[in-house]
Amino acid sequence: AFDWNGTVDHVVEIGTVISFEKSLELCRSGILAGPSSGFALAGLIDFLKGASDANLDRYRNDDGEVVAVFVCPDSPFPYIQEYFDYLGADSFPRIENEQLLKRPIAAPGKTVSAEANEITPRVAYDSIYHRSVDEGWRLVNAGKDIPLKGGVVVFDVRDLEDFDHNHLSQSVHLEYKSALLDPMSLKDQIGDKVAYVICAKGNRSRVVADMFMKAGIQAVSVKGGMMDWSSSDLPRWRPEACVAFQAKS
Repeated sequence: AFDWNGTVDHVVEIGTVISFEKSLELCRSGILAGPSSGFALAGLIDFLKGASDANLDRYRNDDGEVVAVFVCPDSPFPYIQEYFDYLGADSFPRIENEQLLKRPIAAPGKTVSAEANEITPRVAYDSIYHRSVDEGWRLVNAGKDIPLKGGVVVFDVRDLEDFDHNHLSQSVHLEYKSALLDPMSLKDQIGDKVAYVICAKGNRSRVVADMFMKAGIQAVSVKGGMMDWSSSDLPRWRPEACVAFQAKS
């Protein structure tokens, strides 16, 4: 619902790969910035390359220089795996003894594979809620909660602003750093329940679920995060502007 056309002066289209490449350049230059930052930098560079001297004159300072600023909104750490997914092997030095990094993630006293605590959004929905998808949508669109199944708690470890924009019914916002630094503080609160953890793309939630399991908490990460949950069109709370925009469309 944001009026981009009435707000911005220029729009530049940037691909995913170049966004990750520029992010990697920033990191290797000492600025730990994520792909959104690389996206902004690549767009700025494209704009400057395509602009004529006349168009740039209004941006020049008294010394004749063009001072350009771009925003770095996030760190690279939530997206580590995606750098390897989008960029070729030539972008990275060879990892020695890589097999030492591939350890299983298991709850105390249990042996599971590294993927055992990560499930798709559709499987997660059926594991968390007592209603069908259609009934779930009817409830959230009416401003009501979807009943949780017994023994379940849902944590959202995105930033609070993202949580406020959309989230799963009856999910609890959990500050990401707090979950990493002191997962034991949540053990009594969670008890014997299974903690389902979700984030934007499934990276932070996987890390938090791992930390929970080390603390003796049963935990599951939702693969693909809210991005895949939304792509699967599963029920979620959304602000009025989004609901009204979809209804109008």
